[in-house]
Amino acid sequence: MKKIILAIFMLIVLPVAAQANVRADRLVAQAKEMDIASSPAWRALLHFNGDKSVITDRMFWLSENGRFDPGAEMEATIRGFFKPYSATQRIEREFKNGFKSFFLKQHPVCAYPARREFLEDKLGVEFPRMNCHDFERWRSRMIGDSISVIFASNTLNNPSSMFGHTFIRIDHEDNVLGSQTVNFAAISPEQDAGLAFAVQGFTGGYPGLWTFEPYFEKIKIYGVIDNRNLQEFRLGLTPDRVEFLKKHLWEIAYVYADYYFLNVNCSSAMIDLIRVAAPEVIQENYKFAVFPTDAMRAIYPLVESGNLRLSMQSRIVHRWRQLSDDEKAVVKNWSGADDLEKLPDNRSKARVVEILFDVNQYKLAHGKISEEAMREKSFELLHIRRQMRARDLFDDNAELEAAFYTHKVMSAWGGISADNFGGRAVAGFAPAYHKFMDDDFGMNKWSEIRAGVLELSFGTDGINLENFTAASLVSMNPVVAVFDGWSWEADARVWSFKNVKTWERDGYAFGVSGGFGKSYAFGNGNDLKYVFSTLDLNTKYQAVGAKIGLAQAFMPRAKNNVEIFANVATRRYGSVGVMDRFTWFLNRDQQIDARIDVGYYYQLDRFGTGVSAVFTQHF
Repeated sequence: MKKIILAIFMLIVLPVAAQANVRADRLVAQAKEMDIASSPAWRALLHFNGDKSVITDRMFWLSENGRFDPGAEMEATIRGFFKPYSATQRIEREFKNGFKSFFLKQHPVCAYPARREFLEDKLGVEFPRMNCHDFERWRSRMIGDSISVIFASNTLNNPSSMFGHTFIRIDHEDNVLGSQTVNFAAISPEQDAGLAFAVQGFTGGYPGLWTFEPYFEKIKIYGVIDNRNLQEFRLGLTPDRVEFLKKHLWEIAYVYADYYFLNVNCSSAMIDLIRVAAPEVIQENYKFAVFPTDAMRAIYPLVESGNLRLSMQSRIVHRWRQLSDDEKAVVKNWSGADDLEKLPDNRSKARVVEILFDVNQYKLAHGKISEEAMREKSFELLHIRRQMRARDLFDDNAELEAAFYTHKVMSAWGGISADNFGGRAVAGFAPAYHKFMDDDFGMNKWSEIRAGVLELSFGTDGINLENFTAASLVSMNPVVAVFDGWSWEADARVWSFKNVKTWERDGYAFGVSGGFGKSYAFGNGNDLKYVFSTLDLNTKYQAVGAKIGLAQAFMPRAKNNVEIFANVATRRYGSVGVMDRFTWFLNRDQQIDARIDVGYYYQLDRFGTGVSAVFTQHF
């Protein structure tokens, strides 16, 4: 009997296998002749940028050298499609940081539906088919025939989203909130924070995974908890390209790429995914650093329409600015329904109740009231609101300052500077990102995030390092509506110290400085007043002080900032003075600014002045 079975195997199975190998050989030769492996579309499917792919997970590759050789991976893929059937295996695995996940090891026909479609189209063949139940179940949840890219505004409260965040949404026309999103993020232990988080993020110490969840979960995280606005941009991709991208999403659903803050991050991953759907439009990314705004500029040619989804806090502030003074007074001093009698009509009363209801929800989301207290007040407000028939109470259409119109993140400048120490030419470079006096369009108003800022001077005393700023942060959280947050600033730098006693350079100082206080926004937020307590700790002296400031944006052309400061310091280096900074956006299309800084101060029984004028190019 065994001999009969063996004979049948030899007569039927081996010839079929041999025939499959012959066919695979022929298709591999054809693909090489057509040079398919070097096509942008194939390289996009493998997430190649330059000479290698960003996907470091060995499980993704069919060829041992696939990550570095798209031709080898193409050949392994074609041959893999002809392999005999094999059952899917669930492989549990644990990453080096302790995070646990699993991988579905499938037959190549089921694991790579997008590769299969692409190669069938290019080679004019049809590869073997199998029942891919896991893929079909997953695919049934990815409802939608259009794609949107979502940009979440930056926040200084989260180091990993300091520059913003991008992800993709598969648009479910009948249920936008239930649409599936695709997000790439570092998987880090909860205990990692501060320096450990930064080191691991810059050195690829965390795995980055593509995850899928409903859009309403993203709105809850970004729009409610983090107070971040969401910009939604629908792309002009045809339904068949959207379907192709969904097939590719299955190919990367269980794999990882080593996460790097600078160039393998949410934004570079988003570009790579859109490149799969439109390789003829989106180019490979060779940049040393990729910021979310860079990613938005990359996908701009595909954008069909845009929409701004305000965070809960921004929505309250936007509506607050539409209230009358009497309505604002009732909101601030609310004690009960009787307060509404101070208002002239039902429309005015309804506006107040709507704001109070939103504030009540916000307080619950941020842990400022209990769920029981929230319910009690919400029921009270809803009961009052039902008695009013007023509709269309607010204009909720806020201006969309699209992220792809922001200034570019790198900048270089040159100009002249003069003070009591003499005159000199100055030149500098900043790799990132946004300074207080830059154009705020598309950015958080009156904020600063800078790192690695270098400035040199050229004068009669030669070339000198004027300043190197490792990091500089400014976060203005204005007191507005019912929100009463703290504003703060911090920086760490090395600079050329100038001795006021001798009017000469006196080596270099290293130090950190910071401050906190209150800021107050007026109008639509373009005018800002602030008062800060300050602290300066450096190798030359230590100081505490205070400052008040007025910042005004004359958009779209200019910004001005005046500060009056005073401090007391060791070694009699205390000072009082005033600083005026003015920036004129000469050409927003070419991203050229002109800035003039003028300072006047009194220190060590001497008066000092300083003035500088520079031109800045963003790129």
